[in-house]
Amino acid sequence: MSTVARISRVLLVASLLAALRVQAEPVIGVAPLSVGSAARQQALDDALANAALANGVQVYAMDQSDNGRLAQSGQLRPTRTPTSYRVLREWQGNGLYHIEIDPRFDAPPKALPVVAATASAAVPAATDPAPTPAAAAQTPVAQGCNDPYKRKVLVTPFSIRQPSQSSDVGQFQIGLQAGLTSRLADVGLFSQRGANDIPFTIDPGLSDLRQQPEHVRRMARRQGVQFVVSGIVNDTRAEGERYTYSLGANDVKQGERKASIAIPLIDFFAPGIKAVPRLRRFDVELLLFDGISGALIERRRFDASTGGTVTFAADEQFGSGSFFATDYGALVSKQMDAMARAAAEQLSCLPFSARVVRVEHGQAYLDAGSLSGLMPGDRLQRYRLKPGSQPVDGLVEGEMLRMGQPEELAGTLTVVQVQPLFAIAVADQGVPEPGDYARSGGRGRPARR
Repeated sequence: MSTVARISRVLLVASLLAALRVQAEPVIGVAPLSVGSAARQQALDDALANAALANGVQVYAMDQSDNGRLAQSGQLRPTRTPTSYRVLREWQGNGLYHIEIDPRFDAPPKALPVVAATASAAVPAATDPAPTPAAAAQTPVAQGCNDPYKRKVLVTPFSIRQPSQSSDVGQFQIGLQAGLTSRLADVGLFSQRGANDIPFTIDPGLSDLRQQPEHVRRMARRQGVQFVVSGIVNDTRAEGERYTYSLGANDVKQGERKASIAIPLIDFFAPGIKAVPRLRRFDVELLLFDGISGALIERRRFDASTGGTVTFAADEQFGSGSFFATDYGALVSKQMDAMARAAAEQLSCLPFSARVVRVEHGQAYLDAGSLSGLMPGDRLQRYRLKPGSQPVDGLVEGEMLRMGQPEELAGTLTVVQVQPLFAIAVADQGVPEPGDYARSGGRGRPARR
């Protein structure tokens, strides 16, 4: 089997009206309310992106052939971004945050020459983009990967090896899952929380996990995601001792000891010397699974410790303001930020994939829409699992390791309509089937901004 890929063309499409004006028509952006406090910013980013597209676009395309089948992928992307904007109105409805803005551009877009490139050379930037408004600034998802699409990820609860070590923190497992989910959304992934279902097992007496590829695949299909994010909490123990003064009969938390001092007249205050932990660890492994094959594609460890306030009262909840205000809470927050960045750097460099969930009158319905970055005119390569093929397994120290599923190239899908959570596409050849995958061509495309 031979595969030939080439980046074929860069075109500028802009209307005369857009070229003459410096103020565009009002546009609307949306974002899911499920992302919490980030919903407004994501809706604003979406509105600015829509305004930029209305002002002129470039078309990037890639052709690929496989055993006589030709497939194409391509994206429409803006040539300039607004330099300022004014918010006209904001509202919420149907689980979405809506924002309408009046965008402005400093100057009309300039015409670009047609540029050809080969697969060994990156497509040059057409023009330097105008500065993005400060209110809409967003940290790039990853270094070195220019991809406008948001991958869907499912975040499951983490498996805790020693639950007694974290029993002084309420809702530790649920709070860790929720905190990582919101942080993944902040770095540009389309994240959602899963139920109490972990995609692997840790058998008693075994130090390592036992993978369950088929279970991962079922979870991904059921939730409509491309990747599954999970992990293992190895160690949250408190270590060592330091001593401090103590007042009050209820001033002893789990993991602390107190020696009371009997002093006449002030016994009511229950004075004493308290032994508290010197430091506490937060040792976690982040696991990233491919939802199509069920394979484990990344395993990274985050291990750190801190001193100060590392024990908690019985009513303290993971993720509360008072929890993150402690030294240990600040460490946990920092580690969750690092885990989110690591996941984004890894997953955003892999090809974007959506699934055909329905076919009606020759049109394929994809389980990703504008909130995932899809736009009308985007062209995606269509793949399907090879009929009758078996998963590809490798041998690692005598054990089987799931590596992936054989696929075949089936053609190209062109997006003709998008809604926030789904898109409609048409095929250039063949008949799409539910279960087919629509996939981007890979790296080398311009980021949205």
